[in-house]
Amino acid sequence: MPDFISAADAGRMAPNLVRIINRAAADNPGLFALNPLTPATLRTQQQQQEMVSKGWSKTMRSKHLTGQAIDVVPINPKTGQPDADYLGGYPAIKAAIYKAATAEGLPFPTWGGDWKSFKDRPHWEVSQPAPAATTQPATATTQPAAAQPSTTAAQTYTPEQRRNAIASIESGGNYGALGPNVSRRGGAGPGVTDRAYGRYQVMGSNIPAWTQAALGKSMTPEQFLADKDAQDKVFDSIFGNYVQKYGEEGAAQAWFGGEGSVGKAGRKDVLGTSVGSYGQRYLKALGAPASSTPATTPTTPATATAQPAPPTPAAQPAQPPSIWSTVADAGSAFDRGMASNPYTAPPIPPTPGAARIDESAAPTVDPQQQQINQQRMQIALQLLNAGRLV
Repeated sequence: MPDFISAADAGRMAPNLVRIINRAAADNPGLFALNPLTPATLRTQQQQQEMVSKGWSKTMRSKHLTGQAIDVVPINPKTGQPDADYLGGYPAIKAAIYKAATAEGLPFPTWGGDWKSFKDRPHWEVSQPAPAATTQPATATTQPAAAQPSTTAAQTYTPEQRRNAIASIESGGNYGALGPNVSRRGGAGPGVTDRAYGRYQVMGSNIPAWTQAALGKSMTPEQFLADKDAQDKVFDSIFGNYVQKYGEEGAAQAWFGGEGSVGKAGRKDVLGTSVGSYGQRYLKALGAPASSTPATTPTTPATATAQPAPPTPAAQPAQPPSIWSTVADAGSAFDRGMASNPYTAPPIPPTPGAARIDESAAPTVDPQQQQINQQRMQIALQLLNAGRLV
């Protein structure tokens, strides 16, 4: 059976993208096809100008010009034909491509469906350059690649250290942490809600695709919340992928605001927490030196070779949660990588005895501070419901 991407195109495209797409197509026959409405792999300047003129693209710096992008659309099960407008097919494509990237040991490609201002659901791209002989110099020299971490930076810290650092910010280490239902924005429709789940506060809308990619099976949010091992493995897969692409600080920024927020330090959520401050908090929790850019290598060998894991919340009873960790910090990503959800579900202290709640992992909170935090949370939610927090 021939590869999904033809040999002629494959020789002029980024090798990682070719491997991932070919693997996803081979593992999921009949799931997707090249977009028949556009030049789906490489494009000339003239073809790209036509895409822009039709409103199908917003840039003349497209990675299609440099062999770093591909457009695929779902096969509509009713017609058996490629259908760019069959929106129900894109989540399965995303899960298949993530799973293929994981199987190949490669970073996830960027999906145009996750972009905030312009949804390009058929579009997938990578920052890895195509073979030099096939790129167009005028475009290639002006097409900046996403920040890439060094191998040393990506291997400095263990998965457990990263888990503990993010968990200390997001949930205080509680695998049973739940955020309240929060209205989703960005095209999700009125009345559609979501919430954050677990130790790392993963949005419910991400759980089916992320568990499929990391575990090879799709889980419901309830199943995910009840499975500590699944929470760890999904975090290791998604966050580890971010580290490969953006370094430690950049990975934290992506966890907070999606990949589109990496490097945008001044961008803030509805209660004022910025992308930059979240990245710095992560580095502090990790024990890494502060930095203004992703992919920073610790400056001392002792840090790289004998980095102690961050203390668990139980060892830090003197640090009550801030308003944002009470209202929204534990669900602090604007969208956890999903552009349709620019707000995150704020975690709240779990109800004693609630199902699947690990009460022993909950941090100790001063009662007076807890009352203040709850009052702040109620005010914030009232403002959100009234449409005054946007």
